[in-house]
Amino acid sequence: MIEAAYAQGEAIAVIARRTGLGEDALRRHLKKHVKPLATDAAGFEAQLDQWLSRINQLFLTASANGELRVQVEAARSAMAILTQKQELADERAKRESAVKQAASQGLSLNDLDKLVRTAQAHLDFSRTCSGCGRLGVPHAVV
Repeated sequence: MIEAAYAQGEAIAVIARRTGLGEDALRRHLKKHVKPLATDAAGFEAQLDQWLSRINQLFLTASANGELRVQVEAARSAMAILTQKQELADERAKRESAVKQAASQGLSLNDLDKLVRTAQAHLDFSRTCSGCGRLGVPHAVV
């Protein structure tokens, strides 16, 4: 719950007031127990899953003990994580759709063959450009 709120950018002072913990204690806790956020989507999603599991355990324990305030905070944190997971899924779907669309509008094998034949007709690939070292010099260059 604390980790999820902090990861979402909630200020330590706000978390401290909400949880009743001291700011210094929260800073020590975060420094000692919170790993840096993953920078890749899969790692970030795995961290979200781990937090969701911990929040679920907290919610179940609070339910068994009749701690309504903790249940509400756990439910709020779980909703925030589920929202982030949905945003990740939506972004992934958007990227996959863009890739499929680009592939459907891309060059066909025949188009690539035509480009290679045109290049072979106009360029001598046995030589490199004396100026830049690029492979393929126009046939007219001596």
